[in-house]
Amino acid sequence: MTSVARGQVELRQSAANLLGLPILIAVCLLAVIIRQLFVHPPSGIVLGVCAAAAALDVVLAVYLMHNMGGWSFS
Repeated sequence: MTSVARGQVELRQSAANLLGLPILIAVCLLAVIIRQLFVHPPSGIVLGVCAAAAALDVVLAVYLMHNMGGWSFS
């Protein structure tokens, strides 16, 4: 056990833990999209909402990776 001065505790998360939520969202969106492919006719509204949610999911993943320090936009 190491001693840590007050106020210097830092929490670190691995990339796998940090990207768990965006990966879960992507899997759910993929399941909805695959389900829509077997419905005749596929709903354009549902596919459009999934496309928008997928774009926001990518933005969330990039934001989380940038804040974690995994990527640098310099």
